[in-house]
Amino acid sequence: MADPCRRRSGRCAYTRGRPPRPAEPARATGPVPLPGLLGWSLPTAVVIPAIKVNAAVAHVRDGADGPAPAPAGEGVAGWRVPGPAPGEPGVAVLVGNRHDPAGPPSGPGVFARLAELRVGAVVGVVRADGTVAVFRVASARQVPKAAFTAARSPAEGERPELRLITCAGRYDEARGAYADDLIVYATFAAAYTLADLVGA
Repeated sequence: MADPCRRRSGRCAYTRGRPPRPAEPARATGPVPLPGLLGWSLPTAVVIPAIKVNAAVAHVRDGADGPAPAPAGEGVAGWRVPGPAPGEPGVAVLVGNRHDPAGPPSGPGVFARLAELRVGAVVGVVRADGTVAVFRVASARQVPKAAFTAARSPAEGERPELRLITCAGRYDEARGAYADDLIVYATFAAAYTLADLVGA
């Protein structure tokens, strides 16, 4: 049997008569995901690092004549209600302007760079209960505003999903509106406590 002490190096692999000390288990580093899915809680902010979005979230209620418009202002997105909260099972919808409502010359809106998002980009939604629902972009598509699609609307479901919607396509000066919508689809990745993320 080979001698565990390597004589040529002059050093021994372990002290005779004592077993080697077991390796310590690896310690978790960084934020620890919360188990399971989240319940209902008001969204208060949306953060999209890839396009430098860090915006407050207001509530916009759809009416009988159609979806509510996105809230005005560069730093505010809208959560469409009634519907699931981001992080709980179902499809939650956040809307934001590409430009301020007065028109493109007035400056960029909160989702001005939404078209730059790529698959895998992270979207975090901060909630009033102190949790953060984290999603990853899965796909995107541009659709005419005149063609209704269920993807624009909140919906029930088994898994948490998120839709980010802004204007796209040609800008009609006469109507003061864009012809299309850009819809970004994102799937749930994990949930964390806000304190854990801030302290990481």
